[in-house]
Amino acid sequence: MRILFDFQIFNYQRFGGVSRYFFEIIRRLQESSQHQVALALAYSDNEYVMGDPVFSAVSRVPRSLYRTSIRPKLSIFKPLKIPALADRMYNFLNPPVEAVNEKRSCEMLRRGGVDVFHPTYYNGYYLNKLNGIPYVLTVYDMIHEQYPEFFPLSDETVYNKKIAMDGAARIIAISNNTKRDLLKYYDIDSSKIDVIYLGNSMSPDVHDENISVPDKFLLFVGSRSAYKNFYFFVIAIKPILIREKDVKIVCTGSAFTRDEEAFFEHHGLRGRFISYFSDEKTLSQLYRQALLFIFPSQYEGFGIPVLEAFACGCPMALSNTGSLPEVGGDAALYFDPKSPDELRKAVEKILYCESVRRDLVEKGYRRLREFSWEKTMEETLKSYERAIAG
Repeated sequence: MRILFDFQIFNYQRFGGVSRYFFEIIRRLQESSQHQVALALAYSDNEYVMGDPVFSAVSRVPRSLYRTSIRPKLSIFKPLKIPALADRMYNFLNPPVEAVNEKRSCEMLRRGGVDVFHPTYYNGYYLNKLNGIPYVLTVYDMIHEQYPEFFPLSDETVYNKKIAMDGAARIIAISNNTKRDLLKYYDIDSSKIDVIYLGNSMSPDVHDENISVPDKFLLFVGSRSAYKNFYFFVIAIKPILIREKDVKIVCTGSAFTRDEEAFFEHHGLRGRFISYFSDEKTLSQLYRQALLFIFPSQYEGFGIPVLEAFACGCPMALSNTGSLPEVGGDAALYFDPKSPDELRKAVEKILYCESVRRDLVEKGYRRLREFSWEKTMEETLKSYERAIAG
């Protein structure tokens, strides 16, 4: 089978669950002698791709230059008095990274010799370039449809997703919950949808010797944007932090904003929150050393951090919404993401009861056996075969 993947998600993400998903599938397919796999990607700063020898043909581009150019601006344009004209002239001679990657993808489609195409996000730039090649589209979640108020009116994700789904030979949903929500919002034939779970990439054996973490801490992983429910989480655990003076909250991802710092200050929690920009070594260490991991998100299409916590033996409290109960099974405690009391009680039950912690960790190890990237790849290949067969 000859499979072509495009560049999109490796433009958008330096780290992240979706780029990790495609990286793991592509790498395994590349290592297999049974299939011919190509990735239409010339330039990227995605850390998964840039750190793996399988993708050595991809050149690194610093994020600071990523959306403007693959080279510094030419000095001959500096004297120009019309910035817009200067930009157009510069981009014509020196196109942005996205344009270079898109051009490569279109050229590879035009050349043919491809049995199935798998775009990595929703932009349909390729729709008039397929020449009869079937494509498979992965749908990750329905966050834009579920919470439109969290996105600007200019956001075209919903429109692009609808157009892309209409033309797809097969659609992959990464959980049954995502499939249910997809059918709720779109008129799609359910027989066209394949539910394929994701896998885990986190190793409990790696660690970062250069970081110092608190002796006792609760862990919050990833984005703190609106539907991730971070402010709700802070309010819910405030009584625990007031009572347990030596317990900190460790967050991964971006540094705290001034608004977040002001929020901590207002609630008398200054100095209780620590932020790490964490690579996989750091994150693995944080999962292993945390008292527990809390995932209060109002909605997740899958929730890879759940599998990461399982792998590292970290007990967890999860929202009872979206796909999280589907992924977590009986290996987590659940709470209503709109009830501070429920979240606090779940955290306290894990925090103060060693037998509960031990039971959740053991169940997590067992639960993790049901998820693997090998299984994801095998089921994805079956979806490609269905797409080709029509």
